Amino acid sequence: MKITSQSAHNFQLAAFRDHCRIPWSDDNSALQRSLDAGVTLWETVTNWYTRSTTVEIAILPGMQVPFGPAPTISSVTKYRDGVSEGAVTTDWYLANVWGATEFRLTASGSWDARCEYRAAMAVTGDVTPLVKCGVFDLGNHLFSDREGVSNFAMTDVPISLRTIIQNHQLGGV
Repeated sequence: MKITSQSAHNFQLAAFRDHCRIPWSDDNSALQRSLDAGVTLWETVTNWYTRSTTVEIAILPGMQVPFGPAPTISSVTKYRDGVSEGAVTTDWYLANVWGATEFRLTASGSWDARCEYRAAMAVTGDVTPLVKCGVFDLGNHLFSDREGVSNFAMTDVPISLRTIIQNHQLGGV
């Protein structure tokens, strides 16, 4: 899976500073870096995107879509030996099955096991209060424990944050 385009995130530094209980602005640069890293870490660990994102992914029939929220197929291209044989987008659709979304061939679609099929997928992004809390907690963790080497023990990621992340992994809730 490869991200081909992504908009900027919409998290505000002032809201993040409030979440971290930091009333002064002296640490704004470090806070912004930690917030940006928290957003990226959230999206990397969970595959739940908080902003408009387009990805390219090799697909198989019946394969679960490994990211979210609300993925849509933009296009599917068929490749043989690395050379495009053209768009086959109308051969594919997304099915909602057992709490997940998976790639399916239409009744008129065909599958050639000698070929690779690559889909361009889009998600609009979603930030629920739980996702916002998870992103801010990750950013706060990165801000608070930003020393590369330290003579004291770093704080473990809290169980509440681990639970939020686990519930969003692979883009599904």
